[in-house]
Amino acid sequence: MNRLILIFLLVLFRQSVYAQCVADAGKDSVYCGSRFDQVELGGSPTASGDYPPFQFKWETLAPLDSSILTDSTIANPLATLSSTVKLILTVTDSKGNACYDSVQLVSTGYSTDFEFKVGQIKLGDSVQLRTSIVLSSINNPPYRFQWFPADGLSDPNIENPKSSPSDTTYYKLTITDRYGCRYFDEFQVWVDQKLSVNTDAGGMNISYSIKQGTLEILNPSTDRIFVELTDLSGKTVHHMTSSSPVIKEELHGLSAGIYVLQIAGVGSTVVREKVVITR
Repeated sequence: MNRLILIFLLVLFRQSVYAQCVADAGKDSVYCGSRFDQVELGGSPTASGDYPPFQFKWETLAPLDSSILTDSTIANPLATLSSTVKLILTVTDSKGNACYDSVQLVSTGYSTDFEFKVGQIKLGDSVQLRTSIVLSSINNPPYRFQWFPADGLSDPNIENPKSSPSDTTYYKLTITDRYGCRYFDEFQVWVDQKLSVNTDAGGMNISYSIKQGTLEILNPSTDRIFVELTDLSGKTVHHMTSSSPVIKEELHGLSAGIYVLQIAGVGSTVVREKVVITR
């Protein structure tokens, strides 16, 4: 008697395992694309289990628009992204066992103005980043923003951060909508690390550069100039006087940061600019 019960349980267990049905509506839970793009649905295979052949039925919660799918009864139909819709796949095996999966089709009228975005700033200044992607054309808020690299940005996770890099930087933007669809853009910031300034005061023509803690000043007129470097609070951190045509000054002891450089001739200021010292 016990042996008969054991055999009966083994048969039930074997039927339960063999009766398993697995449906695969696609490798991704969401398909993203521009309006009227086409994608192939289903997996490889779309159904698995021990009781083939399988029957397939693709449908939506609302009546299915026949123009969306090439065929709603095959394993791998082509879907047209004419609207944002959730499709439900029902797979039925030869024993009547059913299994289910679903996939979200996300259609956007995504557009961009294809503007080449570049900002040119002097070292120590800032520029506001922007995107050419028209968010209203995506129409799937809320959005997540991520600018990379984050160096020099006021906030890498907002749409229009302020950028103040110490060197020319290419920023890449990823926008993610509520469905997980991603959109990409770029913004280039050119940093002018060398500035030429002309003044009528004595006909002086001064140029300077400041790189890796070294200040270089070209003074072709050889007039006496006064150089002062202050921090943002106005405290003088370095100063000198020279009439040399080429001045190279090592700024020892200064930490990396933003300072104000002032170069003056006799009775006139030639340069007064924010500068960035890097190490």
